[in-house]
Amino acid sequence: MGVLYPTHNMAAEATELECLNRILAGALSHPATATSDNRPDVQSALRILQETDRDIQTQGHFFNTYYGETFSPAADRITIDAAIISIQEGSGWDEPGVEYGVPEASYSIRYDGATRSLFNNITNSFVFANDVVLNVVRRIDFEKLPQYVREYITNRAAAEFYELARGMRSARLEEREQSSRASFHQQEMEIGDFNQFRNPYDAWVRYNR
Repeated sequence: MGVLYPTHNMAAEATELECLNRILAGALSHPATATSDNRPDVQSALRILQETDRDIQTQGHFFNTYYGETFSPAADRITIDAAIISIQEGSGWDEPGVEYGVPEASYSIRYDGATRSLFNNITNSFVFANDVVLNVVRRIDFEKLPQYVREYITNRAAAEFYELARGMRSARLEEREQSSRASFHQQEMEIGDFNQFRNPYDAWVRYNR
């Protein structure tokens, strides 16, 4: 049984530039024509937007957590791509030849030379003979994020940028941030439906990015 997701109007979803200009407008700064605009205020606002994006995604939420992903060794090694932020406890059915349900402390992400790889903390080795199933937190490009995530990131960044640029806090922007944060957590609960679908195999359908 899958999870039902709300339909998003892609045309209404804000681009990174549009979100950047909302941050600038909140502090009464002129809009940017591109994210590459080298004005100091633009680059400062963009840095805060990107740092906020990274901070929220690193925490690991339903929108960027992928359950039960299978990683297969190639030449006895498992390469971990740069978009994977962290690995979590895997889960799945008991099948021969596959390592399921190993606690995350048993695995870590390390560099094998110049290659980002999965490391077995128990055997103290990069060598894997079988597939490994893990839950992973992935970094999602800003413009592929669900709109409710972009809203929270933008409003949180706007409140921070205003304080930096104006030297004071904005009650209006902080209220907007709090409202979008509440909406963010509500959407996560509704989409994840955590009370009913504790087993990720019961919640296999994910948001279509």
